[in-house]
Amino acid sequence: MCPNNFSYFGRYLHTGDLRFNEYMWSEYKYLYPPELSPGPEGLPRSIQIDELILDNTYCDPIFDFPKREKCLRMAVDVINKNIPCDVYFISYTAGKEELFVEVARKFNTRMWCSKERYRDLHALGFGQYFTVDTSEAWMFLNLIHTDDQDDEWTKKM
Repeated sequence: MCPNNFSYFGRYLHTGDLRFNEYMWSEYKYLYPPELSPGPEGLPRSIQIDELILDNTYCDPIFDFPKREKCLRMAVDVINKNIPCDVYFISYTAGKEELFVEVARKFNTRMWCSKERYRDLHALGFGQYFTVDTSEAWMFLNLIHTDDQDDEWTKKM
């Protein structure tokens, strides 16, 4: 490719399966730069987005999920009531990292995950809460079962 040959396709934001929370205004400074003045409603203003791809799968009012903080409290309560125990979390490929990090932090431990998942979590800045060594963990994280699943998980169970 020629160094002066490039195309600009715009700024796209794909939310994925997102549950917005007010903390995101201050945490996601790239999306909500503090130097932008608030909008007419007094809410933080985002950078210009040329196309928004919004996942509204659970937008129907029949879905009434508890807030993240309540989910965390519920998970911690169940674990506390059953200690000493091994804890197993099963998840899709992404989206619940915040819960796993907070649980590991609350119990001052590291959670086991596959080497592939560890690479992703480390890249997101969460490496200190996870390990690939089953002997270091009593909490275990794996993807929803597939036929090519890492043997370490099935050995532990």
